Amino acid sequence: MSKETPMMKQYLEIKNENKEHFLFYRMGDFYELFFEDAVKASKILNITLTKRSKTSEIPMAGIPFHAADNYIAKIINEGYTVAICEQTEEAKKGSLVKRKVTRIITPATASEDNYVNSEDSLHLCALSYTKNKFGLASLNMSNGEFIVYNPETLEEATEILRKIDASEVLLSESLKGIFSENYFKSIHYLHNDFFNLSKSEKYLTKKNVISKELKNNDCFKESLKSAGAICNYIQYTQKAELSYLKEIKTNIELNQLKLDSTTLKNLELIKNSNGEVHKTLFTTLNETDSAMGARLLKEWISNPPLDRKEIKSRLDNVEHIINEYLDEDLSIFLSEIYDIERILTRVSLKTAKPRDLSNLRNFLRLTPKIIDFLKENGLFENEINQLDDFSSLKYLLEESIVEHPPVLLRNGEVIKEGFNKELDKLKESLDSSNDAIFDIEEKEKKRLGLSKLKVSYNKAIGLYISISKNKNIKIPKSYILKQELKSEMRYTLSELNKIEEKKITANSKAITFEKIIFDEILDKINKIINPLNVYANFFAKIDVVNSFAKVSRTMKYVKPSFGDKTEVINGRHPVIEKYSKDKFIPNDFNLKNNKLILLTGTNMGGKSTYMRQNAIIFIMAYMGCFVPADKACIKYIDRIFTRIGSGDNLSEGESTFMVEMREMSTILNNCTKNSFVLVDEVGRGTSTYDGLSLADSFANELANFCDTIFSTHYFELTNLENTHKNIINMYMDSMKFRDNIIFLHKIEEGSVDQSHGIEIAKMAGIPKNIISNANYKLNQLKKNDNINGKLGIEENLEIINKIKDINLDLLSENEVLKLLKNIQNNLNERS
Repeated sequence: MSKETPMMKQYLEIKNENKEHFLFYRMGDFYELFFEDAVKASKILNITLTKRSKTSEIPMAGIPFHAADNYIAKIINEGYTVAICEQTEEAKKGSLVKRKVTRIITPATASEDNYVNSEDSLHLCALSYTKNKFGLASLNMSNGEFIVYNPETLEEATEILRKIDASEVLLSESLKGIFSENYFKSIHYLHNDFFNLSKSEKYLTKKNVISKELKNNDCFKESLKSAGAICNYIQYTQKAELSYLKEIKTNIELNQLKLDSTTLKNLELIKNSNGEVHKTLFTTLNETDSAMGARLLKEWISNPPLDRKEIKSRLDNVEHIINEYLDEDLSIFLSEIYDIERILTRVSLKTAKPRDLSNLRNFLRLTPKIIDFLKENGLFENEINQLDDFSSLKYLLEESIVEHPPVLLRNGEVIKEGFNKELDKLKESLDSSNDAIFDIEEKEKKRLGLSKLKVSYNKAIGLYISISKNKNIKIPKSYILKQELKSEMRYTLSELNKIEEKKITANSKAITFEKIIFDEILDKINKIINPLNVYANFFAKIDVVNSFAKVSRTMKYVKPSFGDKTEVINGRHPVIEKYSKDKFIPNDFNLKNNKLILLTGTNMGGKSTYMRQNAIIFIMAYMGCFVPADKACIKYIDRIFTRIGSGDNLSEGESTFMVEMREMSTILNNCTKNSFVLVDEVGRGTSTYDGLSLADSFANELANFCDTIFSTHYFELTNLENTHKNIINMYMDSMKFRDNIIFLHKIEEGSVDQSHGIEIAKMAGIPKNIISNANYKLNQLKKNDNINGKLGIEENLEIINKIKDINLDLLSENEVLKLLKNIQNNLNERS
């Protein structure tokens, strides 16, 4: 291997400190990647893999500096991290440029609009483990919400991370290897020093985000380590502190309707069965006008409140917007709101750009108009009275930032004239240089007789005068040749060189000074960033409530009430109703003083839809949204459980049956008398008798405990209605017409004993010969069942009568044993 160049030596030193990250090494107008980074990046980014030089074997790949954002986004969306290594000084001929890592971009800390979907919240989570105790913390990077949990088991911790949909999971070294490589999208193992309790508590106390009660609560000590690890990780990757942290809450304080990750998945609330957002409850209700509103809607769907005052307030505001036809006017206002939460994240991390501040200023210009509109129409009165006044910040931004700033701070012309006298002097110097250049331009036009002569500038050669080769002009001796092109010659003058030097110096000083002023403005915003976040969240809330009003009017939803029992009249599934071409057939839901509906009916008859729609109606009501029904009174509940449509969990080596049993275990071990449970066809994947026995036992247990809809194809279970006072039979109606099944999709009281599986197979396009064979086999099985059933009854009666006729007093012990032996032989022969 050839001797390392100074540049490569510098690269290797920096890379050694950032082994786990892709190192984007700045060289002029490109970011270069070397060695394994280059090889991996070429595959992910589909860019050319080259070598450092003809004599070097070092793999290399490069991306243009100006287009880096798109490439970085692709890398972090694959779960990787990118260390940005910038030049920290101007390049000087013959010397190595100083460089350092200025930021590490990770999946959870990538707050730029180019990097992430604006509708997705970014959750940075950390999990620690010490002495049989787990500690988990989650930080929403979009709004600073900080929550700690104390899971008792790894399974519980895993469930929380899945429910949160963690963008990035930080694990202590003691947990190395506990999750498979692709279990979460992005996993990073940190040195145990990141999880130091003493340092964590000191830092969180300094940031004023930890209460005395939490600090003294032993149950959450391990979780506070994780909270500290998150803060340490942000400082390590962003080279800055996060200033907008909210006070840490425990999961116990949240007071939310509990929906686990299984329920979110089974009900297709945020993502559908394919893992996509389309045709979900989110897309059904999402008529928000801002990115902040869309993210908050997802949060409300996943975590509906139990606070009755909050629910009532939302419902009342939805009703008022609908009744007064205010939604269109609100939408006009809200559509002009920028993503202030993400802007504040960038302000906090000192990655904000000039246009972020101009957008923040425009937001503060608009919001007083929205507040006046709300006051005039009696909306959100309590919240408005609690809002802070940010007129001083608005004044600062009005005075300091130009109306239309450039994209990047280094382009200059960001700070308004008159805001800073010293900066104004530097800009005056630049203006005088421009005047001098204009004077030279005019003088040389007359001197050479060229009316179109112009003094131009480019980075490579500086200021120059261009003269076409076609012009028959005598070039003055004072002209200094700088560049010869095919069709023109480029010259400079000693006066131009002096002006250029003066201009470059003044411009560099002005940009440096603008950066100092810009950073000072960021510092001032950071001092009030938490109330600003609350302010931004208020307008996101208006957006979501207005979205509810728009959807509710369009889809003819009704305002739900709350009580001790649930009654839904003509309820509908909101997602299917919106996206299906066919008219949705509504159904009632009423337990009629029972606790469990045992639901039977044909395959494809609508049992699963009926179950899901009622759970979704509950969720919508608790969110503060109107619901798809003619009338709805909703019971007060604490949690919704679902066991619907399991499949194999191949990554964990679990069969369909094991997944079902795990889900049922979660339900039975955690449900309360106030829970609402959906169980759909449990007991598949094992023998008929095993499945039936388990389903029978589950139904009996749940009927004693909480409100449940229990669908099944085990017709034998319908007998439970006769033996259990809390069970009622219901079925989804259908009818057979000319060998075809017509689904009526209407729920009726009673039960049916046919699933019409063969007819459904026929409708699905199974070949006729297979359908014919299946029908023949079905008839044989039914015939055998009848014969065996009758024979069994007759044989059993014969044996029972024989035993009854035995007079044990007249028989010796040997004769009794002989008689039992004969009965046993007869039974063995018949079986």
